[in-house]
Amino acid sequence: MCNQKLNSAQESRERHLVCTPAIRTIALLLLISIPISVFYRAHVTRQKSVTALSRILDFTAPPGMVPVPGGMFMMGSDSTISEPDEKPVRKVFVRDFYIDQYEVTNSDYHRFDPTHRFSEYQKDIPVTGILRDEAQDYCLSLGKRLPTGSEWEKAARGVDGRLYPWGNEFNAEKANVRSGTLSRTELKAVGSFPMGQSPYGCYDMSGNAWEWVSDEVHAKNFLGISTGLIRGILRGGGYNYSAFQARTSYQGFEDPDLTCNDVGFRCVKEFAER
Repeated sequence: MCNQKLNSAQESRERHLVCTPAIRTIALLLLISIPISVFYRAHVTRQKSVTALSRILDFTAPPGMVPVPGGMFMMGSDSTISEPDEKPVRKVFVRDFYIDQYEVTNSDYHRFDPTHRFSEYQKDIPVTGILRDEAQDYCLSLGKRLPTGSEWEKAARGVDGRLYPWGNEFNAEKANVRSGTLSRTELKAVGSFPMGQSPYGCYDMSGNAWEWVSDEVHAKNFLGISTGLIRGILRGGGYNYSAFQARTSYQGFEDPDLTCNDVGFRCVKEFAER
């Protein structure tokens, strides 16, 4: 019995002696792996921070433009007074982009087309009477393009579904728009209504000049049958239109080959993350 106990104790000690180097090895590896793991996590965190910082730095807007961060927003309107083409309210995703802070002015357009004529006091007034293709050509000449309808609406209303760039209550002091007995008779210099800025700092997205977007629709007759005609889309309302047309979800329709003396535009630019 004692011999058996002695043998058992000896075997246990031998197993302990055999296991000890293995345990020491495992412990050493664990001690080494902990700082490596910590270093790796710190490295990854630093890389993420650098990437985020680079993205912020890259998102610095070109001159005359403001950044609009991508993401989902609520587009359209379900109001009882809304037009059928505004319905329904839906979630729409847009990518990051830049948009002109102001409507393109006469002086801006003159640099593109030297034959464009205007008086001195009109140099800071939105250029109007421009066809959609002419507006697109101007934008392309600067490495930009016309906004899509969803980009324009995101820039105008942000993510909270507001009716106007500044909020849900119309205020005639914030836009060049006809209201009640107040009649607006002419275009104003861009930026004349600073209290009417959009959430991203865009001016005159309600009133002043209508603005072309790149979207188009197929016109239909009263039976809902396509007529084969293409209609371009205008946004933002005009100086002699009402607060109804100045809503951020409202869409006007025009033949792309026609224009008017209250139709202008602004441009957007792709955001290219490096």
